[in-house]
Amino acid sequence: MKKGVLKIVFAVLIFLPVCANATIVKDFNENGTIQFGDYYDLVNIWDSAIVTMTGGEVLYLYSYGSSTFNLQDGFINKALDARNSSVMNLFGGSEPFTLTAYDSSVVNIYGYGFVVDYIGIKGFWANGDPLSIILRPYSGTYPHVILHEIPEPNSIVILLSGVLFAVRKYHKT
Repeated sequence: MKKGVLKIVFAVLIFLPVCANATIVKDFNENGTIQFGDYYDLVNIWDSAIVTMTGGEVLYLYSYGSSTFNLQDGFINKALDARNSSVMNLFGGSEPFTLTAYDSSVVNIYGYGFVVDYIGIKGFWANGDPLSIILRPYSGTYPHVILHEIPEPNSIVILLSGVLFAVRKYHKT
């Protein structure tokens, strides 16, 4: 009996580290969500699937076919890769990560204060968090990226204040 228990304990101690380092791969062939608490080493989005990431953590994400990936929040620890005619809409998330786009894929980035240089794109996401995306050199990614400038939150407040002041002054006269 004692020898059996020792064998089980020994087996657990030997195989536990192997299981803890297992690669977690997620393939989306239809619509889905990556949310808080999810963790994947590799995510593949296929065909016409639409995947929205609202939290969680992904090391590498690849989109193929005519799939769509929406990044609203969460951690992309290494890289995003758009291929074929896939679309990536990036509204927020962690930074920095590497971005590569091929074929007829399109990457839409929403934020403000963009600075584009030979390394990549810096600025702010729409929610004010810092944005830093490294564009993979020599990949031809730049023509696939479309920057959508969203007004800085403080600019909207100043604009609305000016409009209210003008309307109020107009009604007094």
